[in-house]
Amino acid sequence: MKDNSIVNRITCYSARRSVEPGRPRSAHPDIRRACVEALECRRLLSFSAALAYPVGAIAEDVLTADFNGDGRLDLAVANYGDSTVGVLLGNADGTFQPQQTSATGIWPMSLAVGDFNADGKLDLTSVSAGNATVSVLLGNGNGTFEAATLGYTGSATSVAVGDFNADGKLDLGVTSNLGYAYYGSVSFYGVVAVLLGNGDGSFTAPQDTWLLGDGQHTSAVAADFNGDGNLDFASASGSVNIVFGDGTGGFGSPVAVPVQATAYSDSVIAADVNADGKVDLVTVGGDDKVCVVLGTGLGTFAAPQYHPIGATPYAVAAADFNGDGKVDIATGNELAGTVSVLLGAGNGSFGVAQNFAVGTEPQSLAVGDFNGDRLLDLAVANQRSDNVSVLLNRQPWPAPNAPSISIGDATVAEGNTGTASATFTVSLSAAYDRIVSVDYATADGSATAGGDYQAKSGTLTFGIGERSKTITVAVNGDRLGEEAESFKVGLGNPVNAFFFADPTAFGEITDDEPHVTIYGATVIEGNTGTRAAVFTVELDREYDVDVNVDYFTADGSAVAGSDYQSASSTLTIPAGQTSRTISVLISGDRVLERTEYHYPYSYFENNEYFGVNLSGSDHATIAVGHAFGVIEDDEPRISVNNVSVTEGDRGTKLMTFTVSLAAVYDQAVTVRYDTQDGSAQAGVDYTASSGTLTFAAGQMTKTFTVAIKGDKQSESQEYFLIRLTNASLNAWVAQDGYGTIFDDDGRGRKS
Repeated sequence: MKDNSIVNRITCYSARRSVEPGRPRSAHPDIRRACVEALECRRLLSFSAALAYPVGAIAEDVLTADFNGDGRLDLAVANYGDSTVGVLLGNADGTFQPQQTSATGIWPMSLAVGDFNADGKLDLTSVSAGNATVSVLLGNGNGTFEAATLGYTGSATSVAVGDFNADGKLDLGVTSNLGYAYYGSVSFYGVVAVLLGNGDGSFTAPQDTWLLGDGQHTSAVAADFNGDGNLDFASASGSVNIVFGDGTGGFGSPVAVPVQATAYSDSVIAADVNADGKVDLVTVGGDDKVCVVLGTGLGTFAAPQYHPIGATPYAVAAADFNGDGKVDIATGNELAGTVSVLLGAGNGSFGVAQNFAVGTEPQSLAVGDFNGDRLLDLAVANQRSDNVSVLLNRQPWPAPNAPSISIGDATVAEGNTGTASATFTVSLSAAYDRIVSVDYATADGSATAGGDYQAKSGTLTFGIGERSKTITVAVNGDRLGEEAESFKVGLGNPVNAFFFADPTAFGEITDDEPHVTIYGATVIEGNTGTRAAVFTVELDREYDVDVNVDYFTADGSAVAGSDYQSASSTLTIPAGQTSRTISVLISGDRVLERTEYHYPYSYFENNEYFGVNLSGSDHATIAVGHAFGVIEDDEPRISVNNVSVTEGDRGTKLMTFTVSLAAVYDQAVTVRYDTQDGSAQAGVDYTASSGTLTFAAGQMTKTFTVAIKGDKQSESQEYFLIRLTNASLNAWVAQDGYGTIFDDDGRGRKS
């Protein structure tokens, strides 16, 4: 019998996140599986750049094993979106062939491997969220599989392989989520379903054991946690829950392990991280940390220890990546699109996380020696980019206690001539007793090498005990007005150190040329000739040479040729000065400009506008390059006042209204007035009146009267309106008026 969780001499472990239908991607559950090939080597290597291999839609899970018996590790991928399992056969150099797919259940989300029919050929099993099944695909020994057989397990979410009843035949442990409604929401509790193997590739009906606590139990791992020789089963659902096996395929009462006290546990694996021969737990969750819980070998665990990742980990694996015989931890960080490696010290503690770029939303990790160099490599299933990233173990690893390297940003004013220096500080997190080196190189951003700055590359070397070095990049001065620009300085190939977070810094080049702003202008147009609208153009500081800027006018509601005279030219602000003006001639006329009507007052907005735009400055940056010129129409505005009167008991009273021009005008102006009923009625409460008023040149007011009829009827306050219309073409109505009639008879008074 051949089990892929125990191959060669050392076991490595991996866990990953998976998708449940109806759940958002940001809350994917976790799956666990065993992986293969961890051979010790004394060389210290780290990963090369990731190489991507296309697979099916939504790559949810990946594992590695030798499916075609050629002595090379292959990859198997759960293609959630395609409802297939893909196999990528391995080549001797660590590359992989295009995937071959086999149909499985709907939406496969978790994979496990083993020789289920004892024919010496590796088989696959998957759980599928779409039809809640476990699929078994028996291997043909050449990388292909027989048609999947399906078994029902409830709402299956993850699977682990092991001999739970100690009969020499591989069994399946499957987590399932059951939901119940609670005040309109759905809560979950989980069960582990054990399917005992018959040794021929078939399995018995599931035996269910309840797991402790609510939550979605979606990460599975099988190991002997209490040292009694029987396989136990653990799953993650916010905490970690363990049920201890009795050696017959049954389990005792569940026990909760307190982990991820600051967030939740999404994924759990089992590994001996402190080399004491006892199984420990490693989990990741939503607080950007790895949680390590050391086991006592009796089924109990020490207090959790947390190690920061600086990203959002959703998958975890444990293996000896640097060949020092001590277990290290790798995490797949979904939101960051990276893999982090924390080198182990052999006592349960770990060094600073070192990050490697992979695809979009890494969901699962698999560990193995893909190129036969006896060094452990990584494969990563990337959900969003529908591919698998392979990272080969090739470059020197620093020691776990090595310092981290960081680089700070720099800002420099470019100057007008020559060069200025942008100085970047590269720091070690602590003094170190070994020489540390790191390569660096500049790269373009919005600033370009040769024009804005001078490209530079090289190697920094920190002597023993040194913690800080600088990189100086020459920035080219000029007199071009431009926005701030930036370039990058990237670090690479560290020796005896880790990178802290992103090993890239930005150099910002600030422009020391002045900024130019134009301000708007308002002018009364006049009746004849022209008047100047004066726009002020300002620099925010003095400059040592002349500053030129082009300008041109543009129509708004005002039209060049009739309302103003178009203008375009170059404005020069002399050295040492900060402002100049632009004059645009406005054409006077006696035409009433009516552009907007406001009901109910016959009110017209009569201002017009045009624009003045700046462009093409030689030494300045245009901060505000557009201003409005407002042309105020000076033709007279006509309005009538509001008047009130107490009506009296008999006869009539006169209400005198004054019609006014807003300003003296040099021509005659006419306007018609008319009374209009409101609550007061003509003929009953007042005598209707209308007429035309003529204002002689220079005259500003005219009056007319309305007769109000007295009575002894008790009534409420009443009003009528005065409408102004038919103003002469050189004037406009600004405001109508009201006449208010107050009653002097008390309510209920007898007439």
